[in-house]
Amino acid sequence: MKRFDMPDRHSVYDAPGPENVRSVIGLSSVGLLFLYLGLNALAPNNDVNIVLSIVQGTMATMVLFFYLPRAVYAICIASQDKQDYLIVGIVLGWLATDGQAWLTAIARLAGMPPTFLNSELFAIPKVIYIVAAVMHVIPRGAANGVIPRGNKAFAALCFAASVALSIVTLAVRPDPRPLIDMMPAWTRDVFQTGALPPHDGPPS
Repeated sequence: MKRFDMPDRHSVYDAPGPENVRSVIGLSSVGLLFLYLGLNALAPNNDVNIVLSIVQGTMATMVLFFYLPRAVYAICIASQDKQDYLIVGIVLGWLATDGQAWLTAIARLAGMPPTFLNSELFAIPKVIYIVAAVMHVIPRGAANGVIPRGNKAFAALCFAASVALSIVTLAVRPDPRPLIDMMPAWTRDVFQTGALPPHDGPPS
């Protein structure tokens, strides 16, 4: 099968340099930590979460820009390439992340209205996440001949376990509010820029 080679949009990974997985994660984390602390010291937590949702959605859209063309092509030709399973899984995962991020930002801007939070829109990213998880596990050894080690039977077993857990949860309906009330104050708003009492208005 002829492979579909997308043009190389950037060459940072091919250029000689000290970049590696650990250094990229470290630099990204440090930058985001300073951004988060700076915003958190100046703005209420609700506003901080709006900003983070917007950044999350924008970065997810960036990932889709690079991966989506190949994923669409793989779906159109019904590719059997194991790597295409992972590419499609990556696209579906980030598509769900993208949708969830923007929906969260909208909900927080609107004051978390129950009618919007209970709408069908929030179910769509979750369904896409589930399909993405299957696409990541099915192609055994797609990444390097070893990873992932999962298979169809394991995916089916996990799905069955999730259904059973859902049924038990809906049947028992445990109340998490006592545990929420026990949360340390710093987890609600470490800089006290807009902390809300438990169950009072949108979560901070």
